[in-house]
Amino acid sequence: MKTRLRILNVLLLAVCAFTGWQMRASHLEHQSRMEKTFSVKVEPAAAAEVTIDPLPQPPSAGEFSVVAMRMLFAQDRNPTVVEEKKPEPPPKKMPDLPVLHGVMDLGDGSIAMMSVKEGGAQGTYKTGDMIGDFEIVKIATDRITFRWDGKEVTKLSGELRPTGAAPAKAASTASSAPAPAAPKPPPAPTKPAPGKDLGGSVRACLPGDTSPPGTVVDGYVKRLARTPMGQVCSWAPVEK
Repeated sequence: MKTRLRILNVLLLAVCAFTGWQMRASHLEHQSRMEKTFSVKVEPAAAAEVTIDPLPQPPSAGEFSVVAMRMLFAQDRNPTVVEEKKPEPPPKKMPDLPVLHGVMDLGDGSIAMMSVKEGGAQGTYKTGDMIGDFEIVKIATDRITFRWDGKEVTKLSGELRPTGAAPAKAASTASSAPAPAAPKPPPAPTKPAPGKDLGGSVRACLPGDTSPPGTVVDGYVKRLARTPMGQVCSWAPVEK
């Protein structure tokens, strides 16, 4: 029994000796690694050059006037005065041109028979007269020049004539067409005499007046003038 205990003590002693040797070896290795790590000298890096900008100059008192003159909440302190422009009125619309019924020349200049609008009362007008809003500038056989709102407007005689109503269409069948009316007897001859006053001491001819040109009645002489729309009959005062 004592022999076994001695052997066991010897084994424990050997284990303790081996453990102590391992711990010493590890300690020595650690010391060697620490010396190698901390014995390396590191050279410090050169410091970078830093450039410092100079400080800005403080603003002068006169520069603050710009801030005061441009205040957003005080428009009356702005030196730039903005004038509001009134909108331009729309262009004036030209009224309808007069309606032309005929042009005649009795030797004293051309005279135009016109009305302000279609179906209106007719009258005679010469150069310089006003008809509605238009002033007559020039009367020719084939065209008339007006002045309106400071502008001249020239129109051909055909453009100033009345349009008139379109004639009714004839019936498509002979059965629906009315029987032809009996021909009217020719009108009785009218006694030659001056008719309605056309202005400018000129009078119109009565319907059915078949007296020849040059007939003198009551101080008026009958005249016939040729125009693009046919002959125009009138009575003019006898020149003394």
